[in-house]
Amino acid sequence: MVTLNKLRDAIIEIEDSLNNVSVPYQQNREVLESYNSLIEHFNNANEQFKIVYEDIYNEIKIISQNLTNLNQKINQNLESNDSQSPISKINLGLSYWNDGKPHYRIGMGAVAITVLRVIKAEEFLEAATHPLSEETIKQAAEYAVETAKPITDIRSTKEYRKQMAGVLLKRALEAIK
Repeated sequence: MVTLNKLRDAIIEIEDSLNNVSVPYQQNREVLESYNSLIEHFNNANEQFKIVYEDIYNEIKIISQNLTNLNQKINQNLESNDSQSPISKINLGLSYWNDGKPHYRIGMGAVAITVLRVIKAEEFLEAATHPLSEETIKQAAEYAVETAKPITDIRSTKEYRKQMAGVLLKRALEAIK
């Protein structure tokens, strides 16, 4: 494909040739036809560039508007201090499987800078007799409370989050019991 710069150079060369009076009429006519052909190619390339540019520009505008809308929604949610806030106060995930030996994986979120695994409770539960007793579940819940290192912020106090770490693990273990 002919680049726009090459087309411009060719047009300038043809214009220079047309301005040269010593060139015979027939040759000038051929140069003029080449000139017109190049102008047509240039205009076509320019139109194609405009179409591509407009498509890209429109896509960028749409993406930019979507990002602006998303940013506004995030800011509104951060500013609201109600129960509709999508940011979690605390969460807990429990994975259990038994391949002849029970295995547990426990993760908690919103109780530290990063997600925490409750390894002490996992090991305790794997060593416990099954089915799990109420005392075993209670002790595992205590390990979750000990592991949690939350902060107080606009959504919850650290005391609430620590307490809920134990409550959530207890509920999860009772659900799979």
